[in-house]
Amino acid sequence: MLQLRHQLLSTDYNKRLEFAEDQLCIAEVNPDFINKIMFTDEAHFCQHGGVNRYNYRYYSESNPNWRDEKPLHSPKLTVWAGIGKLGILGPYFFDGTVNSLRYMEVIEEVIEPALETEQFRDMILMQDGAPPHWAVEIREKLNEIFPEKWIGRDSPTYPWPPRSPDLTACDYFLWGYVKSKVYATPIRDLVHLKHRIIEEFERLDPDIIAKCC
Repeated sequence: MLQLRHQLLSTDYNKRLEFAEDQLCIAEVNPDFINKIMFTDEAHFCQHGGVNRYNYRYYSESNPNWRDEKPLHSPKLTVWAGIGKLGILGPYFFDGTVNSLRYMEVIEEVIEPALETEQFRDMILMQDGAPPHWAVEIREKLNEIFPEKWIGRDSPTYPWPPRSPDLTACDYFLWGYVKSKVYATPIRDLVHLKHRIIEEFERLDPDIIAKCC
């Protein structure tokens, strides 16, 4: 089976290895560490999105001339969410392109209030190295509310290795799973798409979440 992966730079291998070794050392000292990680990320949901094309195969001696036509630039929603053994945060819908100002709104409107709850007060935030996450004001904010317990690009304690979506539950599970459910129903417009996303997040099985994280 052909697998699509991020191309790694020559400097990435050692960083990924160091991160893995550090996590193993942490697990020996604090086995509960990984259970507190909240994997977070953003994803685009296009109005004319779809499921894996493998499911579109049809075998016939004659050409059925079936077509699945989609516009070149489909309207879309940009969604932020977090997933971990502690539970789910989001979905949060961005109004416009994601930048550091809008990402700060996620921190202030979703993440900080979650830290005030019993369910999420001990969470360890994980974010990838996307530019909005890496802004100076974002890192300063995370150092303030997650002292020595956030994972990300240039984290003073747990630096995230670049080009490593295979290490985060958002990429290897959450987005693909939610999209497969959302697009099982034909989407009429962006309002309907937003409703379907919220609906499928509410249906996420805690047992499945626990297994994937």
